[in-house]
Amino acid sequence: MWIAENNTPFPIERSFLRDREGGEVWITIVKAAFDIRPDGTLRAAKGEHQVSPARVAKWSGEPGKSSLLHDADVIIGKAGTDILIKGHACAPRGRPATSVDVGFRVGPLSKHIRAHGVRAWMRGRQSGTVVPGPARPFDRMPIVYENAFGGSDPTPPPGKPAGSTQNPVGVGFTYQPQALLDRAAPRLEAPDAPLMAGPFEMAPVGFGPIAPSWAARAGFAGTYDDAWKESRAPLLPRDFDERFWRAAPADQQVRGFLPPGSRVELTGFTPDGLLAVRLPEIKFGIRVHFTDGDASAAAVLHTVHLDPDERRVLMVWHASYPCHGRDHKLRQAIVEMEGDRSCLSP
Repeated sequence: MWIAENNTPFPIERSFLRDREGGEVWITIVKAAFDIRPDGTLRAAKGEHQVSPARVAKWSGEPGKSSLLHDADVIIGKAGTDILIKGHACAPRGRPATSVDVGFRVGPLSKHIRAHGVRAWMRGRQSGTVVPGPARPFDRMPIVYENAFGGSDPTPPPGKPAGSTQNPVGVGFTYQPQALLDRAAPRLEAPDAPLMAGPFEMAPVGFGPIAPSWAARAGFAGTYDDAWKESRAPLLPRDFDERFWRAAPADQQVRGFLPPGSRVELTGFTPDGLLAVRLPEIKFGIRVHFTDGDASAAAVLHTVHLDPDERRVLMVWHASYPCHGRDHKLRQAIVEMEGDRSCLSP
């Protein structure tokens, strides 16, 4: 690979990628893991807890048939910062509860969902309906898309979709609601959208990344038809939308890039109820050396992935430099960190 001098304490990755017109783009990624201090500031995690930028996606179970843990970091670019959260809904002060509201607030974004204890489908008040029954008390429950509405019906009517395109790994999608009586019902829901079993489509409820094949992202992938094969392949289709690269749910996508020092508030993810985190006031720059001159690029904050269970935050910065026709002249890239270094203190 081309030489990259890393003058930061964090792992980096680099690569050449092609833009939608086939032009070479030099990509550099910095991925940093931080521990959350008691005062909510972040401290760089010890070396064994640092994680290299991901070249491929990782799933919670069988790829394509489970929820996505994280997508690839080595991509052409995003138009803003994605906020992602991995964790559990926690009963307040450790006292079992039947439901807990869980959410976050950062910059202009605010989102909350409702987590329930174990519950089963039951007959609703309206004739023929099947709805979630009362929930049992719980201490902690994982916030994963498998616990939200979605899934598939093993015996769909001819010509009908076999399952949810929004959340294929959830539960509750069915053409025969009565068959679900007494079976496990979703434990996650939007507070203002009561659930009912049926062949419905709804946005997946959760805080984790959306898989590329799910409807919320697949709709941006473009058209791969005969016309594309004949006149465009292997380039991306002309109707490809850059929003495809954003793995966070739409209501967890910051317009533009989150500035250094931003405050993130998490509610319901810890027994204390509130966990406030202050992101470090750092940034990264890339200097690129070619045989015929030098260039520079500022890194932007692609992803903030919060893990309140581990009291850890992963942050991914991304820099790109178009260099089509000059790629063979690239000799070295140097990555530098700027800003407040107190996050590196023990």
